Amino acid sequence: MKKLMMATTLTLAVSASSPLMADVLSEGDNLVGATVGFGFTTLSNAATFGATYERGLIDDIFPDFNFGAGAVGAYTNYSSGLNYSLSHTFIGAQANVHYDAGEGNVQPYGGLMLGYNNFSYSDDDISGAWGGGISTGGQVGARYFFSDDLAANLRWSSSFGGWGTYSQLHAGVDYRF
Repeated sequence: MKKLMMATTLTLAVSASSPLMADVLSEGDNLVGATVGFGFTTLSNAATFGATYERGLIDDIFPDFNFGAGAVGAYTNYSSGLNYSLSHTFIGAQANVHYDAGEGNVQPYGGLMLGYNNFSYSDDDISGAWGGGISTGGQVGARYFFSDDLAANLRWSSSFGGWGTYSQLHAGVDYRF
């Protein structure tokens, strides 16, 4: 825990003193990213893997706020020691508002998701789709740009509906082109 707090403090200190001024996601920009993290379902906790794509669509929808939209997906598989496993897949669209704080290279964002949740179950006797359906959700996050094109991303997202509730804490890398 002390190492995590020290790493977080060091990251915040470097970002506050860094001369890099990466622009917020602007109209015409593309971001693609891969994430790993921890998912929380109503039944189990497990590692989760994700991918995102976003394109900047509108600059200055409000002062210092830009709008982007794209795709988001995540996959989780939980295996117990009791011969059963659960998997969760979320595939959907995202729409985010990006805030240009005007300082440093930290870019916060938040938005909504609409997609499909699918839960599957298997054990020694049964396997197959357990349930799924249309799902809505939200997310908040921030990117720390190491350069104009490369950023670390930390995001919390939750989806609701489609036969379950699912939350994810993801950390990853995004590439802007």
